[in-house]
Amino acid sequence: MKFEDAQNDMNFSYFGSGTGALISGFVGLFLAFHVAKLQVEWFYPIMLMIIGVRYLVFNTLYGIKTYWVLGGLLMFTGMLCILLGANFIIGAFVGGVTEIVFSLVIFMQTKNLVLKSE
Repeated sequence: MKFEDAQNDMNFSYFGSGTGALISGFVGLFLAFHVAKLQVEWFYPIMLMIIGVRYLVFNTLYGIKTYWVLGGLLMFTGMLCILLGANFIIGAFVGGVTEIVFSLVIFMQTKNLVLKSE
């Protein structure tokens, strides 16, 4: 099996992992609204950067370059939150919304792949 065929199979089977990005985005929004009172200002920006690095690997798994943009944007957001001393809720909200928006983009990209295979 060719590597590209394996990526297409992953895309078809897991909808390009758009569901994972969607759920992760909702978890970020949940954190923004319910956990902000814990005052762990440093935790979420670092978590954003780690999630961003994870998405960089997804391009290899799914062959979708959108993951490079998503990963880079999340890492940049996490870095900005640390440098600007942003409130926890800002990082969680921006990260959650970013993942939800990108999940919709990935769903649309994967939908085209599924329609082509039929």
